[in-house]
Amino acid sequence: MEGPAIKRRRGLQQRLDQQRAERALESQVNAVLMSYLAAGVLSGVRCHAIAQAASADIRKARDGFEFPDLDTLASVKEDRMLSAKVDQLLASESQLPMPMAVDMPYKAGNSRTLITLPHEIFAAMYCEEKTWGQCICSCTEKLEEFWDSFSRHPCMTGHIAKRCSNWKKTVIPIMLHGDEVPITGIGKVWSRSCLSFNWTSLIAHGLGGTVHDIVFYIWGVFEKFVVATRGASLGTMETFFKIMAWSFEAMFKGEWPECDWRGTKKLAYKTYTSF
Repeated sequence: MEGPAIKRRRGLQQRLDQQRAERALESQVNAVLMSYLAAGVLSGVRCHAIAQAASADIRKARDGFEFPDLDTLASVKEDRMLSAKVDQLLASESQLPMPMAVDMPYKAGNSRTLITLPHEIFAAMYCEEKTWGQCICSCTEKLEEFWDSFSRHPCMTGHIAKRCSNWKKTVIPIMLHGDEVPITGIGKVWSRSCLSFNWTSLIAHGLGGTVHDIVFYIWGVFEKFVVATRGASLGTMETFFKIMAWSFEAMFKGEWPECDWRGTKKLAYKTYTSF
């Protein structure tokens, strides 16, 4: 038989359990994540990452900490301009360059498109020593080793990089990559993919950098909207690659471009110390 002390402890535990049950609520964050997961808007991995971040904030809030940046974002008034307002708010908090607006040709006509320019991101990274080491090149010695092992490859014959002074210690190998990525209906039979382009420092990749740190998004397009070049009018992909050639040339020269990608408009010098 149970003694009085055991009964009291059991009764106290039951009351505590009942109080916890009364305070347990369904999470609004969890409900939104589940709806996005069911709709294929977010993958399970992304839902998990957001849930972890929310849980970490809750633990901090219990200790009396506040999150004014999150409160500001949540307080944005919901109307037809919500997306633009949120974009503007997040852009004001970011130290990275904003994407360039391009009048991009599509099958249905020209439309304003945003493209993140590699040379601007590269320049901004260079200004932050920690970020540069984490995302672009953490070790000059390894950079030289990379070129020593790769310099005998046939594609390096007469390569323009060799024209640079002390090129094995100064030229960063860059990779431009494009592939189709599921955007809507993730994990569903009706999934739709977007042709997405990004760039990466090969030396950062070779030294074990994580995807979130070293892969930089540039632009994406659904291939069904792509239009081909017609006469003097550049098509969708031709326009994109012309912009990329202009941006990567600026990155390679280490000089801020004087004109835009069309070569028609003078550009103001930007205050990144690497350019």
